[in-house]
Amino acid sequence: MIEKCIKVDLSDVSNAIFDILLDEQILSEMLTHKFANYVVQTAMIHNSESEKAIEIAKLIKKLAKSLKNDEIASKAIVKLSRNFDMGPVQ
Repeated sequence: MIEKCIKVDLSDVSNAIFDILLDEQILSEMLTHKFANYVVQTAMIHNSESEKAIEIAKLIKKLAKSLKNDEIASKAIVKLSRNFDMGPVQ
């Protein structure tokens, strides 16, 4: 449901989600969750030009090293790194 709200560009919902994703602990937990990581990916891809998406991409790059051994997170990070200029993520 949340992904559909993002895809149809409900600005209030997208802004609220981005505000939540800017919390490092929440973002880390969402990237490792088998369903929540899709919400992160959808939010990032459908709002790739926004300032908040760029800030979240930087935060994901910062978290990448600590999440590299998590299968779910690592797949999401690789996918997002293709869409954002995150440099090498390891």
